[in-house]
Amino acid sequence: SKDRDLEGIVQAFAALVHWNVASDRCLQQSQTQEVSMQAQALLSSAINISGVQVLTATLPDVDGKALRTLADQLRASLQSALICLGSEAEGKVSLLIAATSDLTGRFHAGKLVGALAPLIGGKGGGKADFAQAGGTQTGSLPKVFESFIGTVRQNLETRA
Repeated sequence: SKDRDLEGIVQAFAALVHWNVASDRCLQQSQTQEVSMQAQALLSSAINISGVQVLTATLPDVDGKALRTLADQLRASLQSALICLGSEAEGKVSLLIAATSDLTGRFHAGKLVGALAPLIGGKGGGKADFAQAGGTQTGSLPKVFESFIGTVRQNLETRA
């Protein structure tokens, strides 16, 4: 009878683990669908600075993976674009910068995010086309976006 009880507990635990994995997968799918809809809405908010599409956006309670997915979708939809996305969740700030391949010679996402990371109280880095930072200074994203746009504008207008 103890063996049967133990077997029942093991089966119940296995069922619970399976259910948890399935619900996590379902949640991730719904977040991905939501991110896709957000991408469509954000495309119209890009501003044009000397022929470069510049897009900044705050996405509350979005994890790093969803930010990356969104950045990839935006990059695929925009030509000559610099994208700066931020999110705040549970007292942490995430920052992501992505550049289309035609701009990586002029803008290095890793260097840009490295320069902006102190504004969110953190550190960051990455490649020329894609970089991320994390920090703890909530409420700092508007200043980050202002600084990002200023840097982009200055770079583009001095080369024009």
